[in-house]
Parts: sequence; structure tokens; C-alpha cells
Amino acid sequence: MEMLVAIVAADRVKGLVDGLVAKKIPVTEISSEGGFLKKGNTTLVMGIEEGDKEALEAVFQREVAGKNPGQGHGGHLFYLDLEDGFRI
Repeated sequence: MEMLVAIVAADRVKGLVDGLVAKKIPVTEISSEGGFLKKGNTTLVMGIEEGDKEALEAVFQREVAGKNPGQGHGGHLFYLDLEDGFRI
């Protein structure tokens, strides 16, 4: 299991969350502030199994990186390996 933290530009969050939910990838949205992307942003936290990684990356690429190419970063995705973890 891996834990992912995504910091996403505020204008790209809805499409990303909708895409993740459609792929049955659970996501928690956390209100956040800061200058990480030099504009408004949202932090998303997800716990995924290895088999979900490709689907998640496809949604992230389509909904975040694919929007307005060449106009700066739309988000950052961080993978955190977990020794132990389980879904309840």
C-alpha cells in the first residue's frame, strides 16, 4: 500500500476528484494555504494499492498536467511508501 499526497491548483481539483471517484480511488480533500504552487491550492490524500497506481496517474495526467499546458505547474504528486497499512 502507498499513501499519496497531491498538492493541486484550486482550479483543477474538481476534475481530479471526480476522476478519482469514478475510478473508485478513495480521496480525502484537505483545505490548505500556501505558496507551494504560487496560487490557491488544495491538498489531497489517498491510500492506494499497487494495482491502482496506473489508473491514478492517468487521471492525474489528464485532469491536472493536461490542462493548460505550458502555463505552469498544476500540481505535485508525492508517493509515500507505507510499511503497514490497511483499509477498514
